[in-house]
Amino acid sequence: MNILSKEADRGFKIYCLCSENYLYAFMYASKITQIVDLHQIQDFSPSASMIVQIVKSLSRPYEYVVYLNNFFSSIDLFMALKALRVRAVKTAKQGSEFDENLLKMKAVVTKEKN
Repeated sequence: MNILSKEADRGFKIYCLCSENYLYAFMYASKITQIVDLHQIQDFSPSASMIVQIVKSLSRPYEYVVYLNNFFSSIDLFMALKALRVRAVKTAKQGSEFDENLLKMKAVVTKEKN
């Protein structure tokens, strides 16, 4: 990846699915290779497709909660994880506003439960 705002503007990213001290799965990307072995989902960003793919690699994904920061969070991704019965949580730094679309989604999910 070529990230001009970083002091070291070249390198690679490793996307990991971890729990406590255990690494379940990982994928990596660079400016040359992008995300290696990615199965792109139509209308999803490469990052969102990677998250769905890496979560599907778990033997029982419905037993886990996936924590995502703002970079990875989207309504479509949360809906895809919900379809897999995977719980997902968006993290936010203190003082940031909550995404209005996620609040609407929460209202829909709450309505479905009732």
